[in-house]
Amino acid sequence: MSRYKKIKIPFLIGLSVVVLLGVFFITIVQKQSTIFPRNNSLPDISFQELNNKISIGDTKIITEQYLSGSYPEIKGKSPVAVSAREYIQRRINEDAAFAADEVPEFRTITEDSTRTYGLEIQAEYLSSINTDSIVLIESQYIGGANTRDSFTSFTQNNDGELIELSDLVTEIYHAQFINDLQEKLLNYSIDGVGPVTLFSDTIDRIRFEDINQFAISDEDLILYFDKGFVGPGAIGPVIITFSNYETTLNSYLNEAEFTTDRRGFYWSLEDTSGEDTTSPETTLVLVMQTVDGQERITVDTINAGCRELDEPISFEDGQEVEILPSTKLVQCYYAGNGAEYRINVENEKVLVERKFLEEPHPEFDTPDYEFETLIEL
Repeated sequence: MSRYKKIKIPFLIGLSVVVLLGVFFITIVQKQSTIFPRNNSLPDISFQELNNKISIGDTKIITEQYLSGSYPEIKGKSPVAVSAREYIQRRINEDAAFAADEVPEFRTITEDSTRTYGLEIQAEYLSSINTDSIVLIESQYIGGANTRDSFTSFTQNNDGELIELSDLVTEIYHAQFINDLQEKLLNYSIDGVGPVTLFSDTIDRIRFEDINQFAISDEDLILYFDKGFVGPGAIGPVIITFSNYETTLNSYLNEAEFTTDRRGFYWSLEDTSGEDTTSPETTLVLVMQTVDGQERITVDTINAGCRELDEPISFEDGQEVEILPSTKLVQCYYAGNGAEYRINVENEKVLVERKFLEEPHPEFDTPDYEFETLIEL
């Protein structure tokens, strides 16, 4: 046999093996393509969206020696999820330390070696097209017949930034917002129960800064008030909803539109009482809004509590000055003395005026004070 023929047989055998292997791998790839779709058939979800997915998981048990209860597992790496998890852990640690200081003595007094303090935390996840919110509902038991029920909330925007209520309702609209809130609180009702009377004095004094817990669900803005803050503890926490809140905010914008020759005003009543003082102190600030922005003007500081009255400001006929709907007569009063403040218009000038008040006394005549001008704008 020739040398050529000796080489040709092994070569043909090797070539056949290579072809068979190629057919095998092509078959495997084709089969795999039916099991693992190509990338263009997968949903268009970014890594950040997958990373930031938020959900409420299983309920976990608190295993502290003197503190019993449970808390929810918060899943996700977004700011609201991380903040909620960190808060829950911090709250458990604080309550556990508090319980460790008090429960041993409590057990001795009650002769109950199993007695503990309690902490129950639940969570709710709400979202809208622009926001994500997590609301924690907390119930603390430290003895007695009742629990202390409160809320803690976290809300982020589409950029993953934690936001406050003031990011939604800017300062110039705080007064209108509070007016609407007060109306809702004064007309509060509970499904299946009917109208419920809340604390009118607290409602009258409520300020924008008092609203710390909120969430957004679809088109609704939801405000949360701890048990006992605006109403009797027996009715539990109070929840107020502003339906279609963006429409409400837009109505504020429409009411406060300004032109170059018009100005708007609203009061900011700031509690400046010191920690060591026994009497209230209020600083009255008038905020003037123009097309170019706003200016804060300190009008007066008085040793009294102040509130805006419901009666509207009256103006002389023919005067054209834009006054925001929230600009009202302010009355300050404490221990028989006080003052009223108003905005008046005379000869196209805006005047901030004050009139002293004094409680009538049966033994002498009370002075009849008149309004005096403090500031001319």
